[in-house]
Amino acid sequence: MNHWQIRRVMDVGRDIRESDYGGTSHAGEYETSLYLALRPELVDMSRAVDERSTLSPSFQTDLLAGTHPKGSGAHLVTYWSSRTASGVMGDATKASREKGEAFLEAAVSGLVELIRELREIEIPARCNQHAGDAQYRLF
Repeated sequence: MNHWQIRRVMDVGRDIRESDYGGTSHAGEYETSLYLALRPELVDMSRAVDERSTLSPSFQTDLLAGTHPKGSGAHLVTYWSSRTASGVMGDATKASREKGEAFLEAAVSGLVELIRELREIEIPARCNQHAGDAQYRLF
């Protein structure tokens, strides 16, 4: 799983993000905020841009929002440089240290919650679904 798919991170994203769909993709509001919280010396906000995908909705992404509401969840892998002049795919101009700290807190607490949920899952013993069917005999 990815840290941006943790339920609490997505919940916080709905509450604090300022960008619309596509704004939290690669090096956008979400990831730049994380870097501002973790390693601010690596971020030059004077170079922050808002650059979005020009692809149709089915091929657009947003880390916190998921599939575009007017598209399918498809991926088109092209040369990154053919899709973005800056390397950014989102709205880095909306990033802040405070948002990054909120995202990190949500990620840590959400991951702890997910691990606790996982520990509660009882996994049944494996069984042969085709035991009586010779053509599907596994053992």
